[in-house]
Amino acid sequence: MGVEFVHFLIISFPSQGHVNPALRLTKLVAFKGLFVTCSTTEAAALMMQKTTDNLTMKTPTPIGIGKLRFDSFFDGLDTTEPFEHEPWMERFMKSGPQAVTQLITQQAVEGQPVS
Repeated sequence: MGVEFVHFLIISFPSQGHVNPALRLTKLVAFKGLFVTCSTTEAAALMMQKTTDNLTMKTPTPIGIGKLRFDSFFDGLDTTEPFEHEPWMERFMKSGPQAVTQLITQQAVEGQPVS
């Protein structure tokens, strides 16, 4: 039994200058008939949810003839602390690879393995 669909995972660095183009790319790919998950850090995803009324995490949304969904991963950032770039990058570099690996594994567990 093989995979019945192509599933792209697009991961964006969690800054607006990266997230916006990643979202545009994700929509274009999904529009062509593919299943696409757009992912960024939990903190960035929370900010996206605050500014977008119809954004639902993890629920696939039809785009063209494909589907788009959002998911996030933990970046090591305590959102109650003031943001400081250097300490955040250190935590991100330590926690990011493992968090993305877990995200990919979870996609497979949910029956939607990343192609």
